Amino acid sequence: MARNSELDIRPGDLVSRTESVVHAELDEGLVMLDPEAGRYYEFDPVAKRIWSLIESEVSIASVRDTLTKEYAVDGRTCLSDLLAFVGRMAESGLVRVRPADGRGGQA
Repeated sequence: MARNSELDIRPGDLVSRTESVVHAELDEGLVMLDPEAGRYYEFDPVAKRIWSLIESEVSIASVRDTLTKEYAVDGRTCLSDLLAFVGRMAESGLVRVRPADGRGGQA
């Protein structure tokens, strides 16, 4: 099973946006501001799509399934890249990850 080693994020875990982040869509991407941290982020079109998919809490596996249908990427590569991306967003405070198996804590 694929994992993000630092945060132990797994495909069945649930991910959602944090409420504090302000975002605006651009033609080809997305810009976000985390006013609490005073940080600005710019996302490419794929990251923009991921952001739209996690508007409500959803499993990482579900996001992967959608992305593999919409983009020319295999499931294994997509999951690996997605886990890394979600891990970076979680570390930056942009998303919340809730373990689906009750192992406790927020990733």
